[in-house]
Amino acid sequence: MKALRETYAAIRDMRYHPISQFASGEHMVFVGELQWSLGLPDGLIVDTRMPFVVRLQVRNGKVLEHQDTADYKPFVVALHAARAKAARSGTTSPQPVAPAAPAAKSGG
Repeated sequence: MKALRETYAAIRDMRYHPISQFASGEHMVFVGELQWSLGLPDGLIVDTRMPFVVRLQVRNGKVLEHQDTADYKPFVVALHAARAKAARSGTTSPQPVAPAAPAAKSGG
């Protein structure tokens, strides 16, 4: 729970930009882009926009399954660029980049 609190507390702004959506039976798919800004513990701020897909399974008005899938490559590229810029300006030291987390999957 601590990691969840700290991670989401670091998100400064988040907006979903829908591109398309469709339904097939109980399943709904929403395709778009997630634009977000993350404040890192060292004070660095990373802004990015990445592909984001949400899939829901709904039966009798209740969500049975919810899956978010994201392409974190644009975030990793933005993170590297922000760290390089900060290192050049001397505002922070370069830090290693951890691998992107797998897509979250949760039941409803």
